[in-house]
Amino acid sequence: AGALGVKVFCWHTYNGYWAGLGGDKFKARYRIKDERFRFSPRYAPMVYGKGGDGGTTNTTADANFFPLNLLSEACGFPQDPFYVFYGDFYDFLKKRGVAGVKVDAICWAEAFARGKGGRVKLMKSLVNGLERAGGENFGGAYIGCSSMSNDFFYNAATGGVTRLSNDYVPGDPASHGRHVLENAHNSFWLRDILFPDWDMFQSGNTAGRYHAVARAVGGGPIYMTDEPGKQDYGVIKAACARDGSLPEAGLAAVTRDCLFEDGASSGKPVKIFNTAGRGFLLGAFNCRGDGGAVRGSLSVRDIEGISGGEYFVYGYFRGPVGKFTDGGSWSVSLGQYECDVFAVVPVLQGTAVVGLIDKYNAPGYVKSVERYAAGLTVALSDGGRLAVYSEKPPAGVSAAYEYKDKLIVIDAARGAVTVTF
Repeated sequence: AGALGVKVFCWHTYNGYWAGLGGDKFKARYRIKDERFRFSPRYAPMVYGKGGDGGTTNTTADANFFPLNLLSEACGFPQDPFYVFYGDFYDFLKKRGVAGVKVDAICWAEAFARGKGGRVKLMKSLVNGLERAGGENFGGAYIGCSSMSNDFFYNAATGGVTRLSNDYVPGDPASHGRHVLENAHNSFWLRDILFPDWDMFQSGNTAGRYHAVARAVGGGPIYMTDEPGKQDYGVIKAACARDGSLPEAGLAAVTRDCLFEDGASSGKPVKIFNTAGRGFLLGAFNCRGDGGAVRGSLSVRDIEGISGGEYFVYGYFRGPVGKFTDGGSWSVSLGQYECDVFAVVPVLQGTAVVGLIDKYNAPGYVKSVERYAAGLTVALSDGGRLAVYSEKPPAGVSAAYEYKDKLIVIDAARGAVTVTF
């Protein structure tokens, strides 16, 4: 993994695995006791499946991974402060090359709070132990999962990368739009408290590119759970730089007109905006659960904070859309698993630097733009096809290029590209 530049994370639940970890010596060292869940009956169906009776969960029917009768099992739960358990666990993982962890089912720990000072005290011990052990061993590289409770929020002091949606379910056609919808709305409400993680996905899935575009617009981490040999490298390459790093982006939010609409049932696209490099991203997604199409319009003014001026719009799937003021708009029509993402960049002195158009987040790879009387210089964090809108043809470019319909497309390497007029 090191030679390939791949970082390996370890997934585990709050107590190691669903029903805890076994072994008499292990249990003795961490004072692990077998206890049964004490969930309120009205919450059990939401977590464990229909009726809370150990039926099929809404995540997986594979009992090799997730025991379907978990409610009826006794689960191992550490009695000592969680730092004792996490500290040794993460030291063990670090020495074997693991770079970070994703901790699942965090809120489930509340089901074992009785006799331990209550859920508030227990969650404080869990979050503090996770942050301390994760900081000491992984430099803070950990992701919280199934953790969206008030007590988790209030105690998350140094971490904060947290999954914001229900599970990603590759085999459920109706779930993909809902997954993106949940992440977009929760990002809006929680991005000032936590760093949004839009969850893993499968690039080789039918909706793989749909999810990849959503993650690119979202601005959080991007990671996949493909089976080896089933991944789609085209989907992956458009989401990141050649070295696997991610481009510059802010934290996304749904647009004002989508904030209080149910995008899962309406006939309109769910619109999501973000900052990116020296411009903006504006995404449109079909989030309907019934597979129906959506139609609507997008505008530069959908992006909060834009006021006045001219902007050039370029769609990853559509190509150049045109030059707009903040009052102009364009239409979209999207079928099942369809989306589009648009780079929205300011037009200054008759030019607009779109960015790398073979990437979902085209403007995110633009590190800087220096304009001067004779032209401009663009610094890039990766190589690819750089697009620059120009109202007049260039006199020269420092790399191979084409100029058509006011768009300069340059075969750019990572580093600086100069255009003269």
